[in-house]
Amino acid sequence: METKIENENSTEDLQETKKPVKKDKEKVIEEKGPKEIKTKALFSTLPDHPLSKFQNEIKKRNIKDVNLNNILLEAIDQLPPKWWEDKVELLTPLEYKVQEALKKPDMREKLENLLVEGQRREESEQQKNNQ
Repeated sequence: METKIENENSTEDLQETKKPVKKDKEKVIEEKGPKEIKTKALFSTLPDHPLSKFQNEIKKRNIKDVNLNNILLEAIDQLPPKWWEDKVELLTPLEYKVQEALKKPDMREKLENLLVEGQRREESEQQKNNQ
């Protein structure tokens, strides 16, 4: 029995040791915060574009140590979130939209009905043309 108690104590000691380690890891995660997504971009603009004018004005005024990254992020942050949502919708290919619709049972049924209806129309048009 003593052995059993010692094992239990040993287990408790190990668990106590593990707990601070987990807390330390959580602290490290909290300190780091969310991981940044880095994006590289190369802009080509015409001379009359506002970004080109901005850069020329910076050079003209001899402004040093300008962090263009922060300035561009500030400008982008002024776009409403709806703009990004609309842009993604505009760029999304039809194939993706169909695949997503097929994942939803009610939309799948609507697509099936649409396809069947379209097939019927096509068949009736072919019959008319053949007569």
